Amino acid sequence: LVPDDTNGTYDVYVRVRCAPPSSASFVGDGLNADVLTPVNARIGQGWSAPLLLGHGHGAGGSIVLVVRTSTFNGPNFTSPIGGRATELLIAGPRLALLTSTHDGSSGDIPPQTVPDRFALVGLSWAAQYTVTGGGFADLSTAAAGVVGCP
Repeated sequence: LVPDDTNGTYDVYVRVRCAPPSSASFVGDGLNADVLTPVNARIGQGWSAPLLLGHGHGAGGSIVLVVRTSTFNGPNFTSPIGGRATELLIAGPRLALLTSTHDGSSGDIPPQTVPDRFALVGLSWAAQYTVTGGGFADLSTAAAGVVGCP
């Protein structure tokens, strides 16, 4: 509490410890040729997740981005080129489900404003695209990070 000399009341100031925003991509052993490159998430600012396609997806296919609060390595499966592979999947409560289309080589979702809520500061998030087109469906690389202050 700080006295306010102008009207005899007290002003209240709250100090919030800011987490530095961060993001990092990670790749499974499976079919992650499409690469998600996220922008660091800061409350009150725009966040986006550009996608660079590594497979021959036909133009006009869909991209669906799921953003969640936790990650895990997905199921093991037998790789078509031999051996076992681990595909990265996203688990945990869903924060957002965003859809758009791609042009056959890249795609993006319109930048989303991170809500200006202090409860989000320091929150871990993870994201991964599902990409379709040209007779293929694939998961992109996944990304994870921490929401920071502006």
